[in-house]
Amino acid sequence: MMALAFRHRAGLLLLCMVAALGCRGGSVEPESALTGVALGELWKQRMRLETNDSVLVVAHRGFACCFPENTTEAMRGARALGSDGVEVDVRLTADGEPILMHDATVDRTTDGSGEVRRFKLSDIRTLDACSWFGRRWRKCLVPTLYEAFAATAADQWIILELKRPFPDEAVRRVLELVHELGIEHRTSIMSFDLAVLQTARNLSQEVSVIHLVANTGQLDALSALGNAMVMFHKDTVLARPQVVRAARDRGLVVGAYTVRKVAEARALIAAGVRVLLSDFPFGRIEPPSGPASGSRAVPKQILPAPDRPPRSVSPPRRRRGRGGLPSSRRRGARPGMPRASINGRRPARPATTGVLRCGR
Repeated sequence: MMALAFRHRAGLLLLCMVAALGCRGGSVEPESALTGVALGELWKQRMRLETNDSVLVVAHRGFACCFPENTTEAMRGARALGSDGVEVDVRLTADGEPILMHDATVDRTTDGSGEVRRFKLSDIRTLDACSWFGRRWRKCLVPTLYEAFAATAADQWIILELKRPFPDEAVRRVLELVHELGIEHRTSIMSFDLAVLQTARNLSQEVSVIHLVANTGQLDALSALGNAMVMFHKDTVLARPQVVRAARDRGLVVGAYTVRKVAEARALIAAGVRVLLSDFPFGRIEPPSGPASGSRAVPKQILPAPDRPPRSVSPPRRRRGRGGLPSSRRRGARPGMPRASINGRRPARPATTGVLRCGR
């Protein structure tokens, strides 16, 4: 009888250990006892940075450890867990509609199969983007870009990684939507392709641009765009911390991706990294010296006051037209949106300190 009770207690202890371990190793177990915000809160208790660290933690794909990535559920969850911003991936459908998807195929993160570029939006919208993450998740749709904006708070920083290929006209449509919604001051365009960022700058002087790079070869060109940031892979910074100094000497804010361990985060902070792109939420602890004297608020030189009060994006009520914007609002491009000119002369832009301006 005592042996049976012992085995029962041991079984409960093992269950608790499995729940506490959650997504050790960087990926969540689909059948984990914890998921979503509850799992995120657990990780915040286990992964902590000191409160006087001014680093910003951005939810990579909406904290991919805890939520089905690149979904509105993940974006809202990241907000609930106190992220300083959220990053999502944007791809184009066969009919040119921007949707959230990281991979070139839908196989890994939906119940469908095939290349994203071969699906029309109407076909993509029949897929389930949540249930693959575990039985606790209900079916959800692959979001349009408009729905992604609607899932953010009025003052929340959103980073859009435009996945290649992303032609100039598609960049234009993304920025027209950003301009129409009045959220330029809290939107960043990110890409591995510097030409995409140059197109974005030709079209808008207000959005910030972020270059994903492996070395320092294009830092001067990036700095020349103004209101720019560089995002290094974490291994690059850890192996060659001097790249941070090279970028900062050119007036660039420095970020690192993709952070999954506290030790990595602290080493990157020590190297001068300002923004961490992470699959995991981080909690905060008081330093041994007492309460922090600094603030994690985004500095004013990074986030200028918008020329109008920040506002939330209203959830769509009608079927959306091109770009995910409700069709009744798409009666022409917003006045003042310049045409891209890659080979010609781009529009003059106001003077800038070269420091990134973005939202929380």
